[in-house]
Amino acid sequence: MDLEVEPDPECPVGFGDEEAREVRRAIADASGRYRLPGARPEQVARFCSIEVVMDGADGSIPYLTARDEVGTARVALSTRAILAGNLWPESMETLAEWMTIREHELWANWKRVQRGEAPEWIQPIDWGAVEPK
Repeated sequence: MDLEVEPDPECPVGFGDEEAREVRRAIADASGRYRLPGARPEQVARFCSIEVVMDGADGSIPYLTARDEVGTARVALSTRAILAGNLWPESMETLAEWMTIREHELWANWKRVQRGEAPEWIQPIDWGAVEPK
C-alpha cells in the first residue's frame, strides 16, 4: 500500500474529524465544560423533597425530570404538564410554582443541555418572598 504521507502513530487509521471532536468533547466533559450525548442527568435543583434533573436526551419537547418520594415525572417546560410518570400532587404544585418563578433559568439550562454543556444550578424557591395565595 503506497501512502503519500506517513501515518501518525498517535492517530489510529480511520480516526477522522468526527472522532477527534468526540475525543475533545470527552476531555472537556472531564473538566465539566461539555457533556456527551446520553451522559448522566445533572441535578439542577433540590427543594421540598423534590430533586430536579436535566439531561436533554429526548430533545423533541423541552422538559425536566423531577423525583419525589412516590416517583419520577418528566415535565414539559412550556406547559408544566406531566409528560410521563407521576409525582405527589403537592410536589407537582410546588414544582409548577418553582418552574414559573425560575422559568428563564430553566430555558437557559435547556439550551445549555442541547449544546452538550452541563446545566447550571438553579436556586430553590425563597418561600419568604412568595406571596400567599
